[in-house]
Amino acid sequence: MTERFAQEAGKKRINPLVLVGTGAGVVIVGVILALFVFGIGGGDNVKIDRDRIKVLTGDGAKLIKDGKYDEGIQKYRDALALCDKHPKELAQSKVAIKAEIDSAEKTRTERAAAETAWETLKKEYDDNKYDLKEFREKVRAMRDEHQYLQMPWAQGESQDPRENIKVMYEKVDHQYTEYLAQQGRQGFQAKRQEIIDQFHLNQKGGEDFAGAQRAWKKYRDEAKDSDAKNKAEAQIVDVNRRAYDSWNDLSRKIEGKERDEAVKLLEDTLPRFEGCSFNDVDIAQAIRGKIRTLKEG
Repeated sequence: MTERFAQEAGKKRINPLVLVGTGAGVVIVGVILALFVFGIGGGDNVKIDRDRIKVLTGDGAKLIKDGKYDEGIQKYRDALALCDKHPKELAQSKVAIKAEIDSAEKTRTERAAAETAWETLKKEYDDNKYDLKEFREKVRAMRDEHQYLQMPWAQGESQDPRENIKVMYEKVDHQYTEYLAQQGRQGFQAKRQEIIDQFHLNQKGGEDFAGAQRAWKKYRDEAKDSDAKNKAEAQIVDVNRRAYDSWNDLSRKIEGKERDEAVKLLEDTLPRFEGCSFNDVDIAQAIRGKIRTLKEG
């Protein structure tokens, strides 16, 4: 009988693991094995998946540390799928893994933004048209942020400011320090007095408002910080206001003069007002209009 059973088992390809004993013994062993294979013994499966989750999250953490965010996040997602097989037993693990995924995705987004910001900053540095004070603060803030994100250009030892943001900050900071020292030597008030003297702004009737305005505009455009630019802009407004007042005085002055004398006075005066405007009045253009009116009259 045993020989015939073995022959039948061979024909049906019965797993030899179940061929222990005969009769009822064979059935019992087969049932136990089926329970194990198909997971009815759930405790063992939880342990297996828990161990696998540990491996996956460990691999994911290493990949993310190496900057391979897409691959690392996928490892965490694979671990999350295993947690879903055991919603009760692995609920806390699922919460922790989801938190890791959210953190990794946030960092991945921040690093992508950092790469774009770094390229923009390098271009701004090369163009050299920035407000020195504001740009210095911008570089400092980006340096600190990119060091936290462990970006390559915030970690290396290169002395090229286009490869190392720490070196870029040191150079910009040095420029700013030198600029402040220069401003301390020259000083805004010294520049103001220089322009007043050069363009006779304290000589009533002889002020060169056009020249003073050009000088202040040049100073403003060459200034490396917003404070100096704002002060220069205020001086430009003041020069234009004074030019407007002077033009009103001149208008009253020519009222009692002969036409030819008035025209000559205006023509001689015109160059001092070129480029000046105030209260939406182009002063040089107003003088030309007055000259034209006198000549036509």
